[in-house]
Amino acid sequence: MGDQTNEAGFVHEVSALRDVVSQVQRLRIKTTNIQGEIGNLSGGDQQKVALARGMITECDLLILNHPTRGIDVGARSDTYDMLKNLAANGTSIMIIGSEMSELVELCHRIAVMRDGQIVSIQNNKEANEDTLMEDVLGEQI
Repeated sequence: MGDQTNEAGFVHEVSALRDVVSQVQRLRIKTTNIQGEIGNLSGGDQQKVALARGMITECDLLILNHPTRGIDVGARSDTYDMLKNLAANGTSIMIIGSEMSELVELCHRIAVMRDGQIVSIQNNKEANEDTLMEDVLGEQI
């Protein structure tokens, strides 16, 4: 019986490693060691790993604070694709951010806060960078 348990554990571990390798390849994460420290990856690749965890765990709600801050254009595009994929598969995503173009591209609804208060909630169809900036500043541009 012990041999069956060990064999089942080994098969599960091999399957899990295959899944990791598949995700690393699919997300174009640059690493030389799939069992290495996440802290050794670039900022963009660290972000992809964090989002991949959300994809694997099939969470219901993902809250992101400035999800693309400090990452390069390629990683940003990959991150946008991952977020759109998560949303298409039923995950609710709340993005806290200040980059208007990112919010307009990714969000269905955008709430603008000024001085700790929500001053507007716009549907994406009505939102653009100018209307959001007007709400942020509290005056028409």
